[in-house]
Amino acid sequence: LMMKMVKMHPMSLQYASEELRCDEDLVLEALRRNFRSLQHAPLLRGSRSFMLRAVQVDALALSLADEELREDPQIVCEAVEREWEMLEHVCQDLRSNYAFMMEAVGIEGLSLKYASDELRCQREVVAAAIGNSGQALEFAALELQRDPEMVLMALHQDVQAILYADESLSSDFGFMFRAVRVDGLALMGASVDLRADPDLIMAAVKSNWRALKYACRSLRSNLTFMLQAVRINSFCLSMAMEDLWMNPTLLAAAAEEEPPSQREAPLNRSSPDAELWQVLQQARPGWSESDLLAAMQKLAVIGVTNVPLLSQALSSDLNGRLRAAGQKIFTATTVMELRARMAAFTRASAAADAAAAEAAQTKSRGRSSRPNGRLAF
Repeated sequence: LMMKMVKMHPMSLQYASEELRCDEDLVLEALRRNFRSLQHAPLLRGSRSFMLRAVQVDALALSLADEELREDPQIVCEAVEREWEMLEHVCQDLRSNYAFMMEAVGIEGLSLKYASDELRCQREVVAAAIGNSGQALEFAALELQRDPEMVLMALHQDVQAILYADESLSSDFGFMFRAVRVDGLALMGASVDLRADPDLIMAAVKSNWRALKYACRSLRSNLTFMLQAVRINSFCLSMAMEDLWMNPTLLAAAAEEEPPSQREAPLNRSSPDAELWQVLQQARPGWSESDLLAAMQKLAVIGVTNVPLLSQALSSDLNGRLRAAGQKIFTATTVMELRARMAAFTRASAAADAAAAEAAQTKSRGRSSRPNGRLAF
């Protein structure tokens, strides 16, 4: 009876007998539906074996564990693997522990947010964090946000990491020139003066034409400059100021055929591998081509070579399979984004199948209602 009750109303666990509130299966069933139901099972909250199972069901269960268990590295790592912000509920001793935090930032780079001030100053810890998530640079010590090599390392992971670089770098032409060659969109972090530098803007456009939107208005309304830009990529026309949109000279330059070196295309878009590549790229748009290839390779090691197989792996334990195969696991953010993309991909596929079925049915009805074409004499 209580099992049925907690399936419908998980908080009804509070009305169960003390004996039933110690039943692990019953409490886990309630926990699956609402992690707060765990507050009505005080004895199990102090059980290490149970809490290890509980955080695997819902990482938020860690916030209700006894204080002693919130210091248990294994339980905490299980929770952090599923939700990195659970580090907020971890004791300061663990957050100051080098080995523990190295494992945490290996699971999710943004875990650096909860590291002690001392660890945020250590290059090894910060490098491990931004190697996993470029935006972890936000939580690094100021001296490391001023380090050009550290910032460039973060940019290779996520171009938005440039927003957390120190002002001394964002106003330095030499550094920003290196940054836009990694990804033109790094121009978003440049100082106001550098956004008016035509040489820097052109270098950014060669790397990524969309970087032009971060250039100052005076350059985007300059015909000579915009002619150079559209000759690199005709899509730059869309970034010009309104008074140049209908300029015949600029339109003629944009209409010219784009050089082969600027064309994308390396994959056959109809192949299963291309679909998987596209899902990965949509989930992590900041990844470079080498990052995407590395992800494809480690997925291939565990037999995930197309989108349906990725969907199956995500519905079970993708990271568990990667770990068992000796591969680096995906961050919690990446897994979340992949699940979101897979849901969208599934809906789009279902809609396409439904449309195809309807078209086939309509065609069939048309054939059956067609009059006999033979003449009757």
